[in-house]
Amino acid sequence: DVAPAGIFFCREKLPLEYGVSRIPEGWTVKYNNYLTFTAEEDGSSFSYSGSFYRDVQCSLDNGETWVKLKRWEKIILAKKGDKALIRGYNKEGLNNEQAYVHFSMAGAIAASGSVMSLIDGIGRSTEIPCNSCFRCLFENCTSLTQAPELPATSLPYGCYEFMFSGCTGLTRGA
Repeated sequence: DVAPAGIFFCREKLPLEYGVSRIPEGWTVKYNNYLTFTAEEDGSSFSYSGSFYRDVQCSLDNGETWVKLKRWEKIILAKKGDKALIRGYNKEGLNNEQAYVHFSMAGAIAASGSVMSLIDGIGRSTEIPCNSCFRCLFENCTSLTQAPELPATSLPYGCYEFMFSGCTGLTRGA
């Protein structure tokens, strides 16, 4: 007795089985929607700077293991196609007058997935929790070639202010 269509959020480890007591027929399957950085050339890299008490985590093995990023630690995506999944649990928001998160990049990197994974850890939320939440997140990342998903349904004041300012390498959106 479920709706004829909907979205089923599935962990990547679960088999995709449809039918009775499984995923309902006609439903769309989505996995966790982590912010993802994909190298578009060998040797691309990124780092995070910002307030020490913001939670920013990275997985280089498709979500098997997660490590808290250290400020200014350079993460190298050695080969074209290498990916880094990014998440955090920052329910009060990411950036504000007292705290901030900013990424720097080198090489060529495409961002995909949802920036909301920095807020809820999985990228499903559509509610931005504070003003200026993603302010300057990718500012001056000239190596950023693709913008991630921005799924918010309401926009608090300045939530995306300067987010892509100076991102001269952007050629496409999510």
